[in-house]
Amino acid sequence: MPTPQTPPPAPDPGPAAALLTGAALAWSLFAFGAVYPWAAPPLLLLALAAAWQARAWPDPRRLTDAALIAVIAAIALQLVPMPPSLQDAVAPAAREFRAAMELGAPAQAWRTLSLDPAATRVGLALALAAFALFLAARACAAVRGRALARWIAWMALVAALLGIGRKMLFPGGLVYGFWTPIESGAAAFGPIINRNHYAAWAVAAIALSAGGLVAHAIRRSEQAPARRRLVIALSDARGLWLLFAIAVSTASVIVTASRAGFIGWLAAAMTMLFAGWRRAGGRAMAVFAAIALVCLAAAMMWSRPDRLLLRIGGSEAGVGLRSEIWRESAGLAARYPIAGTGTGAFPAAMTHYQTRRDLFLNHAHNQYLEIAAEGGLLLSLPLLLAIAGVAGHAWRGLAADRGSFFWLRTGATAALVGLAVLSIWESPFRTPATLMLAAAAAGIAAAPPRR
Repeated sequence: MPTPQTPPPAPDPGPAAALLTGAALAWSLFAFGAVYPWAAPPLLLLALAAAWQARAWPDPRRLTDAALIAVIAAIALQLVPMPPSLQDAVAPAAREFRAAMELGAPAQAWRTLSLDPAATRVGLALALAAFALFLAARACAAVRGRALARWIAWMALVAALLGIGRKMLFPGGLVYGFWTPIESGAAAFGPIINRNHYAAWAVAAIALSAGGLVAHAIRRSEQAPARRRLVIALSDARGLWLLFAIAVSTASVIVTASRAGFIGWLAAAMTMLFAGWRRAGGRAMAVFAAIALVCLAAAMMWSRPDRLLLRIGGSEAGVGLRSEIWRESAGLAARYPIAGTGTGAFPAAMTHYQTRRDLFLNHAHNQYLEIAAEGGLLLSLPLLLAIAGVAGHAWRGLAADRGSFFWLRTGATAALVGLAVLSIWESPFRTPATLMLAAAAAGIAAAPPRR
């Protein structure tokens, strides 16, 4: 009988590829979440360098790659000048918008579909960077995935300490002690200008770090006798600091008092427990659940969760405001159903269309509505196909993986689920740092199975 052959080892993209991927993620986080246009060019260069170093080229024969290429093409199409007749066919409401917002603008000029071309150009650069990071992380996942997870854990720990200790480190309340956010009423936390968006980034980082922690523990203990595994786990310095980073990052989510962030954390934790239970069984999952509860209890003691509990208890007023914002956002999406207002153009469009004048609706507080409003069917359909492709790869990989890589993929999948859940109440991808981390998580989740 022929003997089964061992599959060839995954190609090693080299440490430089993982280093450049980590550098792009670090820049996107510590450069104020990359929310300012000047942060986009360095981020794009780092992401392209990471993909080139990893030899990670897109394959149009793959559904996910083809759909992501179509997403980038859709954003680029929003920047192509079009004749008035085509503008009126695709976005008939744009003529009225420009007549109201641009005094003296020629009615018959060729114009772009985007109502804010400058913001859409930045959005195109960020989309290209996210695609490059997706490709680089997918190529690095099998061999360099645990190193990448450790790097993300370090970033999460530093960002959490900057947020929790901000009043002590920077008594003036400025970001890094010198930067005043341009946005009026901004509630910064750590390096990110929006505390809710920081919570979203932290949820994804915690899940990826947890996957790296379990993968590391599996690799450390797989050759050890069963009676010594607990001793090895408790004496493992790397595993203990990973656990510490996860606990501190969880505390930072609670300190933000972000309801959506806490719900996303719960969704990510439940995803990891469910996926792990199917693979490891009830006894192992009891251990993991106990670790999660210890992290949560430690986070509660460090973070004084009273503010979060008060916000959860008083959520009725917040629901009323959000429902009004969602109604306004849905109305905007209905005016531009085909190609949207343009990627990144939601704030510019709302300066004209919102009916409430006592506050400015600069984002939809629902990522799905915001994508529909900014991209229409032109962007939403290929994006749905890309999400379906990543989900399919993740599902098949979780069923086929053997060894520690299963837990890395589980952490990446949990990160994406947590972001998907909290996106019902927030628009976290308006902060590019969250988009870049989600792209890296998607690359790990969609990596080829490891047997």
